[in-house]
Amino acid sequence: MRFKDLFISLIVAIIGISPALQSCSSVEPNKDVSPDIICLPDQHSGDQICVHLSTSDDQVILHLVSKKDTLSKWPLYCPVIKLDTGDANADGHPDLLVMPVKPTRRDSTKRPRPFLYEVYKGHLRPLWLGSWIGSPMLDFRVTQPGTVRFLLEEPDSSTLFMVADFEWRGFSPLFDQYRVRNADLDSARSVFEND
Repeated sequence: MRFKDLFISLIVAIIGISPALQSCSSVEPNKDVSPDIICLPDQHSGDQICVHLSTSDDQVILHLVSKKDTLSKWPLYCPVIKLDTGDANADGHPDLLVMPVKPTRRDSTKRPRPFLYEVYKGHLRPLWLGSWIGSPMLDFRVTQPGTVRFLLEEPDSSTLFMVADFEWRGFSPLFDQYRVRNADLDSARSVFEND
């Protein structure tokens, strides 16, 4: 049994959603090490919801699945290289972190982008579709409630990197502090991964 199949079986056993989850296609669309299933509570009902990443007709789909059924689907028309959770907006509930690779209105280059969602009444509600990050992003994560950390390329350099913390301020995270600047990738990644 492949690790992914074992992982899905474990999720099914824990929250008891076998019919709905098994109806979702289970593939590895992004060839990464990030999980393709994330479970978190619905902020309205408190029910455990699993977000399952799959592909269909060359598009990535986020399936929201409960114990009873598939609740909703959220198509993304671009590759997704990361799913994670964390309390990005410091409201006491875990949020869904998604890192699609896409261009934006302000930057026509396909790059990883930070998207934050909450699960509310069985649907994804966008909190922030962070297309305005000024430097190319390599990764992001929530370090503590209300703090989102970014691993970024330094402006005008593809060999130097920085780590910046952003604090949630009402509508979106805003810059708080640099953790490191002008670092090589290994040093920057070490700072990014450690609190």
